[in-house]
Amino acid sequence: MLSRWKDWGLVPCIVLIATSFPLPVLAQEVREIEPDQIAPLVADSSNDKPLVVHYTSDDGSCSHCMENNAFIATAAQRLSDNFDFVAVTLNPWRQFFDTPNGKVATDFQIGQGFPLSGVPAVMIFANGEPVQLLPGANPSLDTALETAFNVISDQQVVVRGDVSVANIPPSQFETYVNAFSADKPLLVTLSSTDEDCPHCLSGNAKVDDVSRYLSSDYVFARIDYDPWQSVSEDTQTTAYLDQFAVAVNGLPTSLLFYRGKLLGTVVTNGRDLRTVLSQALPAIKEADQ
Repeated sequence: MLSRWKDWGLVPCIVLIATSFPLPVLAQEVREIEPDQIAPLVADSSNDKPLVVHYTSDDGSCSHCMENNAFIATAAQRLSDNFDFVAVTLNPWRQFFDTPNGKVATDFQIGQGFPLSGVPAVMIFANGEPVQLLPGANPSLDTALETAFNVISDQQVVVRGDVSVANIPPSQFETYVNAFSADKPLLVTLSSTDEDCPHCLSGNAKVDDVSRYLSSDYVFARIDYDPWQSVSEDTQTTAYLDQFAVAVNGLPTSLLFYRGKLLGTVVTNGRDLRTVLSQALPAIKEADQ
C-alpha cells in the first residue's frame, strides 16, 4: 500500500475545463478582496480568527472554479464562526499568472512557501502564518477546514522555528533510518555544500526552510558529499539503497522513510516541497494502520 508514494514531486498543475454554465454566487460569508489586501489580512490573522483565502475566477470558463465556489459557500455557512472567509478573483484564469493582479497573488503565495499551481485553490492562515494549501475543487472542503481548525485550536500549528536538519555521515544512514523513522516519517536528503552543485545549495535551503515548519511531524537529515562527485564513491549507501531498488542518479536526492521502510522519493527542489510533505502526512499514517 505504501508503494503509491513513490516518486513524489510537485503537486501537478490543475487542468481547468471550459464550460458555459453560470458561475455560482459566493455566500455572503465570503468577502471579495483584491490581491494586494491578502498580506494585511494575513498579518491581522495573528490577532483574530484563522483566515481562509479562496483563489478563484469568474470568467465563465473555469468549471472547477464554479464547483469550488459552491463548496466554499457551503463551508463558509457552516464555519463562519471559526474562520474569516475571503475570495480573490483572478481573471482570466488561463493567464492569471501573467496578469498584474495574478502576479501579486502568486508572488505572495511563493513568499509563503505555498506556490499556486492553478485555480481554484484554498489557502489557510493562522496566527499570521501559512497553515495549508488545498488545491483544486474539493467536495470535502468543509470537512478539511474543520479538521484544520481543530488542529489550530489544539495549538498544533507549527510556527516557523529553527532549522532542524541533522547532518549525518554515510556510515550512519541505515542506523539513522532504523532509529529515527519509528514514530515520524524521516526525510533523508543526499546533497552537497559544494558550490559547483547549485541545485544542491538551493535544495539544502528548501529542506532547511521546510524543517522550520514541519519538525514536529517529520525528522530531517542530510548526507553531504564534498565534492559532489564523491557520491559515486559511496558504495555503502549504494549497497543499502539496492535493497529498495533505488539508485542515486544525481544530487540532491531526497528519500522518505517510515518505520524503516522506504516510501519513495521526493523532488528536493520542488517549489511546493512543504505542501507535498504536509498533504502526505495523513495518508502515511493511515497506510501504516
